[in-house]
Amino acid sequence: MPKSKIFTDICKPYCLEIYYGPMWSRKTLNLLIDIDRLKQKKIPYQVFKPRIDTRYFADYIVSRFDSFVDKPMDDSSRFLKEPAEVFDENNPKEILDLIRKDTQAIIISEIQLVHPDIVRVVTSLQREGIYVICDGLNLDYTGEYFSLGLTNLISRATHPHSLYAICNFPGCGEAAYFSQKLNPDGTPAAYEPERAKRLEIGDYCYEPRCIIHHEVPGRPVL
Repeated sequence: MPKSKIFTDICKPYCLEIYYGPMWSRKTLNLLIDIDRLKQKKIPYQVFKPRIDTRYFADYIVSRFDSFVDKPMDDSSRFLKEPAEVFDENNPKEILDLIRKDTQAIIISEIQLVHPDIVRVVTSLQREGIYVICDGLNLDYTGEYFSLGLTNLISRATHPHSLYAICNFPGCGEAAYFSQKLNPDGTPAAYEPERAKRLEIGDYCYEPRCIIHHEVPGRPVL
C-alpha cells in the first residue's frame, strides 16, 4: 500500500500536472507560479530541463512573460527564471539518479523534447508519491502531435491544462493553439514529412497562430 501523504492545492502527491500549448502560451510561467507556491510552503522540489534546450540560459528554465517590464530585450534580467538541473533528453532515466531523498515535487520543462521513455520515468516518480509538474508543446509546427512521450503524458495526467496564446497574424488577436514556423523572409515554412527533421529550437522563428492563420504549405489534406 502507498504511504499516506497529505494532498493540498499546493502539493499533490502521486499526481501529474501538465501545462501544454503553443509558443507564448505562458507554460513556463505556470511552472514558475507553482514553484513559488512550493517555496512558500517550504516543500522540497527539484527542477529539470533537457540539455538540448540552451535558449537564454543553459541551466535555468525561463519565462518570457515580460508584459510589465520596461527593460530592453537584450537584458537577460527582464525574464523570470529558476535554476534547473540538466539531463540528457535521450536518456530521461538520468532524472531518477539525480533525485534527492527529501524531494516531494519534480518539475520537468520542455518535455516534448525528451525521449518517450520519459513516460516510464514520470510514472515511476508518481508511484513513489512524488508530485510531478511538466510543460511542453503538444503540437509541432505542422499541427501534428509533437512527441509520443508528451501525448501519452497528457492522456495520463491527473491535472492537464490546455493553454493558448494570442494569434500573432496582423490584425487577428484570436486565441492561438498552434505554433507557426517562419522562414527567414517571414513566409510560412513548408511541411516536412519526416518528424525527426521538424525540430528547430528557437523563439524568433516561431509565433503563435489561430487555426485560421496557421499555414503549412504542402501539408497533406484529409
